[in-house]
Amino acid sequence: MSSSQQLDDEDDYYEGLPVDVKRAIQGLRGLQVAQVGIQKEFQKEILALERKYSKSMQVLYERRKQVLLGKIGVSKEEIILGEVQSLKEDEDYRNLPALPVNTTTSRPAKVEGFWLRVLKGQPDIENMIQETDEPALYHLTDMTVSYPTKLSGPGDPSLAFSVNFYFSPNEFFSNSVLTKTYVYKACWFLHCMPTVLIAPQDEIGFFGQLLYSHVTADTIRWKSGKDLIKVAEEEAKKLKDDSDEEDSDSDKDDDGDDDDDMASFFKFFCPSSRITRPEDDAKVNVTGASEEDDRDVLLEEDFDIGEALKDQARMLRPAFGAATNEGNRSFPGQLTTSPEMHFSMSWMTTTTTTRTMTTRRVSQSMTKRKTTSGKGG
Repeated sequence: MSSSQQLDDEDDYYEGLPVDVKRAIQGLRGLQVAQVGIQKEFQKEILALERKYSKSMQVLYERRKQVLLGKIGVSKEEIILGEVQSLKEDEDYRNLPALPVNTTTSRPAKVEGFWLRVLKGQPDIENMIQETDEPALYHLTDMTVSYPTKLSGPGDPSLAFSVNFYFSPNEFFSNSVLTKTYVYKACWFLHCMPTVLIAPQDEIGFFGQLLYSHVTADTIRWKSGKDLIKVAEEEAKKLKDDSDEEDSDSDKDDDGDDDDDMASFFKFFCPSSRITRPEDDAKVNVTGASEEDDRDVLLEEDFDIGEALKDQARMLRPAFGAATNEGNRSFPGQLTTSPEMHFSMSWMTTTTTTRTMTTRRVSQSMTKRKTTSGKGG
């Protein structure tokens, strides 16, 4: 049975219910509206707490940066704490020689290529990095997360975060910092409750999770002949041409995925123009469902990467874990599983399964399904 047939059957079922049962179902929808309002405030509080404690963490982040650059040493206490953690994770870990007597701080030692290893320790990010990107990423000296107080374009800055990449002087581009900013939606309507009129609020999904609005990114100022995005595109084209010659006698299809797989990491800073501005609500009923779905997919993929980078940059543990080949191990506060709810659009039925994905991503996916179903009706 197709999903549309299932929805039709459920609509028929609802129409056949007694009036009192229908009222109960509509009342449950009303309760959901109230719950969504509370969830909205909950998600805003989370972003506010991230912003608040980010300021407190800046001292640690700055110290991390200075240690990695070899400008300061680490204390005896910090070494001990690190080794205790290493022993917890690896019973075969061998302690380092103790610091000399009457020495409380180690000698400064620059950690070369640390952030490149961090990026390559995250599978989704590693897949974005081409061999030609690595010399430039070797110059990456720091990654931080910031929470803007104002935006250059539309959107509510309290519903946004930025990931900042700091580079030492290099032969590829003149930027010392490259920033990408992610903005969540700031106005919404409920697709699944057509009989309830609600004033515009912060947009959240069925589970009360903030949904995606748009992204912005700095323009890379490439030096002459050093544009790594073009280098990757040229290599991909050459490989494709060679492959076409070899397969000229076959019926092999090319869906274009190989080109995406070979794109430069720095294309991350060149997002599609379709997601660099808020969606125009006036066009919701004009554009086709497939076009809107494509935009949703682009947004979700970009936000997934952005949120992964945010976690890598702001938490010392996963950053060090990735750089010491421990990136796949769990760490305090890591979310590994969450319930995914399968929601029946025509009336209130839910079932629960467990998926390895974040609640926010589940919510985004569910809202897209509801949008598509609403258009189909």
